[in-house]
Amino acid sequence: MSIILTPFAKLLLLFYNITGSYGVSIILFGLVVRLVLSPIFLKGRKGMLAMSGLAEKQKVLAQKYARDREKYSQELTKLYEQEGVKPSSGCLWSFLPLPFLMVLYAIIRQPLTYLMNVTEDQFNVISNLLYGEVLNYKNQQLQIAQDVFLNHDKIVAAVPDLAGMPQIDFTFLGVNLSQTPSFMFWKADNVGSAFVLWLIPIISALLGVVSMIVTNKINADVLGTAKPMDQSTKTTMLIMPLFSLWIGFTLPAALGVYWIANSLFAMLQEVVNIPFLRSFLKKQEKDRAERQEQERERIKLEKKAQAEAKRKAEWEEKQRKRKEKEQIEWEKAVAVDDDTLIATSVKHLGDTTERLTRRNMKLCVTEYVQTLCYEDLAFARLVMHPRKSMVNCFHYINRKAREYLEKEMKDNDEKPENGAFGGDVPDDIC
Repeated sequence: MSIILTPFAKLLLLFYNITGSYGVSIILFGLVVRLVLSPIFLKGRKGMLAMSGLAEKQKVLAQKYARDREKYSQELTKLYEQEGVKPSSGCLWSFLPLPFLMVLYAIIRQPLTYLMNVTEDQFNVISNLLYGEVLNYKNQQLQIAQDVFLNHDKIVAAVPDLAGMPQIDFTFLGVNLSQTPSFMFWKADNVGSAFVLWLIPIISALLGVVSMIVTNKINADVLGTAKPMDQSTKTTMLIMPLFSLWIGFTLPAALGVYWIANSLFAMLQEVVNIPFLRSFLKKQEKDRAERQEQERERIKLEKKAQAEAKRKAEWEEKQRKRKEKEQIEWEKAVAVDDDTLIATSVKHLGDTTERLTRRNMKLCVTEYVQTLCYEDLAFARLVMHPRKSMVNCFHYINRKAREYLEKEMKDNDEKPENGAFGGDVPDDIC
């Protein structure tokens, strides 16, 4: 424990050596703590604003899942993840001064040990010298702290080893900060001093309330986040002033001074952090807009993928039905007798060539293929296959004929009529 407390005790003693005031030293100690923790306080403040921005969405979820608390918890956790918010980040920062308060309390409770380097044997000698009895080294240092300062010369004369002991005056604004304020101050011997001590916890608690009001005012008027805070954060900010009031009346007044300074510095920090918080809110709004745009894009791509999958499934279903139909037609074509096959194939050739306009090509090719049907039953059966199209055959012949015409006219140095090649297929090609 001494390893942890010694650096803080030396810092407090350094401030006392510089200022010569115990109260000012405690205030400066609080300022250093606030400055060191300012990045963490700022992060916590951002977390509080982020939580405040989700208040309306939380309310909607609470109404939607009023009868299903488990589902509400799941959706609320999902909301926090989507918004990148940690629920605890908005209130934990309020408790950050407490560890330093505990450290300061340990130092203030035993000032002779940590500030004056007085050993237990030396303490026993001092207490016997001043009060004629040996007091408890760990629990009664506060009772004699101011008397040690007032009787420094007498103590050094009795214990020469304490000649280099720091002389610390524990009074501040006329009151002894090593004493604990009493709620019923009017019963004290020195009512004036007891009243000033009584004011310390009262001022501490009032400043806690004022600090909360300032924070809410900044949220509403400066940052534009007038939405109500979540219940846990609101409860935390109400408890802190009551906690400071309890501290003020149960612990030495020096801790009350520290808590007052902490509240004042907190309000000052709120004002200083306004530009950073505004920047954070703008970035948060930008990030939210980007997430919404990404979500819209994701939904759009998802719908597009679903539509493509549907079209593909429909196309595959059409192909399947077409193949089934072709297979049925093919099986029917295979099953007929030879005479019916020849008649059907010849008619099929005539029907499929009616769309062609090349007179001589249509006549000669159709006649030739029909002749093959009469001569070869296997060929005739092949002509009846649903996937065999004579139209494609004629298209191929037509393309070859066009290529022939182009080459022939170029060789004869002839130009096409109306800028296009045309005409019937030459008879020798057929």
